[in-house]
Amino acid sequence: MRKKHCRLAALLLAVLLCLTALPVSASAAGDAMSLDQVKALMNAEPLYPQKTGYVELDRMLEELVAPYRGKDTYTTLKGLYEWTVNNIDYSWNGYSQNYAPAYDCFTLTYDLTYETGLPQAYPIDMIYRAYHMLTARTGVCYDWGILFAVMARYVGVESYVHTGILRIGTWTGHHGWTELRLGGKNYIFDGQQDWRSKGIYGYILYDHFGISMDNAWRYQQETSANGPRDASMLPVDAPRVRVANVTVIPSRSGQVEGGGTCVWGEETTLSSAGDLPVVGWYSPNRVLLSQEPSYTLTPTGDTRIYALFEGDRFVDLRGDAWYLEDVMQAADLGIVSGVSEAFFEPSGTMDRAMFATVLYKAAGGEDASPESLPFEDIRPEDWYAEAVSWAYDNGVVQGISDTEFAPQSRVTREQAATMMIQYLESQGVFSEAEEPDFTDADQISAYARTPLAKAQDLGILAGYTDGTVGPQNTLTRAEGVTLLMNMLSCLEAA
Repeated sequence: MRKKHCRLAALLLAVLLCLTALPVSASAAGDAMSLDQVKALMNAEPLYPQKTGYVELDRMLEELVAPYRGKDTYTTLKGLYEWTVNNIDYSWNGYSQNYAPAYDCFTLTYDLTYETGLPQAYPIDMIYRAYHMLTARTGVCYDWGILFAVMARYVGVESYVHTGILRIGTWTGHHGWTELRLGGKNYIFDGQQDWRSKGIYGYILYDHFGISMDNAWRYQQETSANGPRDASMLPVDAPRVRVANVTVIPSRSGQVEGGGTCVWGEETTLSSAGDLPVVGWYSPNRVLLSQEPSYTLTPTGDTRIYALFEGDRFVDLRGDAWYLEDVMQAADLGIVSGVSEAFFEPSGTMDRAMFATVLYKAAGGEDASPESLPFEDIRPEDWYAEAVSWAYDNGVVQGISDTEFAPQSRVTREQAATMMIQYLESQGVFSEAEEPDFTDADQISAYARTPLAKAQDLGILAGYTDGTVGPQNTLTRAEGVTLLMNMLSCLEAA
């Protein structure tokens, strides 16, 4: 036992001597390191190899490491990292239900540190995911992070698996990656991003699309304290040209030329490819970028732009959308408007105030007196107050209590159908139907069964293609407009 401790102490002393002998290259965050610096740093750090303890997983890791026996740590790690990029494909399929739940990907951070004596045990979630990556050869960012962390520990390098937020251009999302602790700093290795870059460029960039780890670093941890990170140190042998994918989403009546894969930081001009000129260029957050026929931008990341053509009202309505005609007609009649000047947001949801307002407008917008409303959560000056007053006075809607209307609460499909039937009956339009004919009729609330049956009978609400009606589903803006136009058609036919 004493000899074992002596050998361990000698090993630790040797490591410390190597570290003190390293060149002072500590690289400012994001700065490139020379190949010699990278090799020196990696080769000075190894502690002791750590097996997982799972026989089959260790066997597969040993097969991957075997070609590098006798080689330095840098060569070994570089080879293992490249294997994960070249032999794994991105996929969510096939493991989440069989192993750990998918949400674990973005709630856990594993600190795989080395300690004197027995090493820290591998969490079982890591075992499952690493094994899956080596057998199924598919996974997500989190799995890449785990696999390379396990590989690094297997050859004796301190590793971490982190989850958090990654930003690439305008894209932001949850992400997972590996960090190796070398020379007192953490360096990021991101196999999934390098898999992506290889698919675009044909080779591994190692710099994860040029994301620098400066004071505004874009790898943001959620599960442990934030701190600066250094960019990946693996060298790039081939010259690189960074690209940005510029996606233009045209409104229904036109096409755009330009965009696609553009050179990062170089000007790109977008214009109409047809006879119709573009009258507005918009960002995804609905900001008007330009009203000129052509728009020139300098992308520094993936970019998404909307193009509004002459004669169109909204940029986010597809030409083949089932709701297109209803939305355009309702907009022309002044029943509905967009969420902004050029965006309708068809998949957005309707709340009680919004639905009462469009129903009020569809009915002709009669004068109403909001001062007489009994609801304490509606003020006379609210934009929807007059509409709610009309709907309440005509028995179309009620409050959720004697004093509350809940204007911002969601409207379900069964609630919307009930309101419309109550309005139609106030106008002398009736149906004798009592029981709805939907496959999920057992999910309809008791108060809404007869109104839904009547709405189905009158052709206002047909349900989904699978025979369900989704009574508890929140009503979308597109669905709400279509139901209202069906209601108006019913009134005209009466």
